[in-house]
Amino acid sequence: MGLRIVCVYTVDSLDPIHPLPDGSCIPYGISVIATVLELAHHTVRLLVLSGRSNLHQTLRTVEEEFQPHLFCLTSVATQFPLIAETARLVKSADPHTYVALGGPHASLNPEECLKHGYFDAVCVGEGEKAVLELASCIEAGRRPSGISNFFFRHPDSERIERNSTSPFNEDLDDLPFIDREMWRPWIARPDAGSVIFVGRGCPHRCSYCSNHALSKLASGKYLRFRSVENVLAEIASICENPEVKEIYLEVETIFAVPSYAFRLFEALAELNAGREEPVEFGINVALTSALMKRTEVVGRLVRAMRSANVLSLNVGLESGSERIRNEVLRRPRYSNEEWIRFSKEAKRHGIRVVPYVMIGLPEETREDWNETLRVLRLSEPDNLRLAVFYPYPGTDLHRRVLGDGSGAVQVIDGSLERRRPVLILPGFSRRRIMLEYVLCHYKVFKDKWSLSTRLLWVVRAFLSEYAGYRFKRMLRWLTRNTPLGRLAAQGPGL
Repeated sequence: MGLRIVCVYTVDSLDPIHPLPDGSCIPYGISVIATVLELAHHTVRLLVLSGRSNLHQTLRTVEEEFQPHLFCLTSVATQFPLIAETARLVKSADPHTYVALGGPHASLNPEECLKHGYFDAVCVGEGEKAVLELASCIEAGRRPSGISNFFFRHPDSERIERNSTSPFNEDLDDLPFIDREMWRPWIARPDAGSVIFVGRGCPHRCSYCSNHALSKLASGKYLRFRSVENVLAEIASICENPEVKEIYLEVETIFAVPSYAFRLFEALAELNAGREEPVEFGINVALTSALMKRTEVVGRLVRAMRSANVLSLNVGLESGSERIRNEVLRRPRYSNEEWIRFSKEAKRHGIRVVPYVMIGLPEETREDWNETLRVLRLSEPDNLRLAVFYPYPGTDLHRRVLGDGSGAVQVIDGSLERRRPVLILPGFSRRRIMLEYVLCHYKVFKDKWSLSTRLLWVVRAFLSEYAGYRFKRMLRWLTRNTPLGRLAAQGPGL
């Protein structure tokens, strides 16, 4: 018969009805959990909540209409207050409803999460197999215990049961294609934007990212890819929808294993050769000096991407200061000259380059930021994604910031995560950081974009940080419904 299970995902959004803008926002972790539970003949309902959701009414309706046995929640650090409040309300309505929590924040801080008293279990690491065993225990009327990858809170004794983690699943092909239909009611434009997850893990150990901590949670190979055949099969299933024109291939860096990248790009080129209208792909890459020294390989990779119709690259620059990248962020080593050379090579082949950049980093000075602006201008990206540094609990940089007293760390309004500075930096004040945040696109694209487009970016950045709810709603409407607004939101050529 199976259980009735509610899977909950939270997100920052001004729209409580359709909190996800398009299909590219579907998260993989909770999606695959929901899918494996469905395939095990449990009845699954999805909730996507935001700070603007009416939690009491939404949860009361679900409790009355669905009468769930199990809630599966997921959380990153800044969403944890909303997830904890959700769990509290679930337990208040029915103390017997079982509540399990997973996700990066839970995996790195399981005991802290359990101490809140609203969660019965916390999943540490990958949970696709563990959650099936958990559901089986609940369905059989047994108190869950002894399940790998789970920490349990036993209310009768206030004891926390800590179980070991199973090795990382190295065969990603045994995971099902996620059920995208369950997300459709929560998406404003469900046929726009599609994401396929190509692999798990990362070869790098950047200090600001959770990968270096998550890789220590279990034994076995952390960096893994699905087979090319498995990826192509899911692409084919998505492309049954004629509205799908673009697919983003989600992976930490496809350059981690060049031989795999070549096989994937060759297969994508063959797929598109048989289509009347080729699918456009985007993907994430990270540079290393070791790779950039192999000039012939880099050239072949860029040409292979273009042949596969990979027309957009997200690249983690993070900072144009080599000192900050190497000593603070612990990024893979590459020089600014190598970054500029790669960016121009990709653009020469008609591939758009969009770097990720952070501001307000530990030890960052105004000179470091000016160097970032200089490098960005020289590399001539098509757009950039800027964020204010936020130290996530469980990362090495979070511990470093707390240890050396370089700035107060606090969970601010979740909608402002990575948009407001939380560190006090000598010579680079919070006010100055916010000014540079607002003016960044104006400065970087001074000779590339029109004055009106750059000014719209300034207004967009300013309103996103300082304006009230109604102004933000107006900004979103302008972005979605006017040609100039769409141009400012994306940047020319995107």
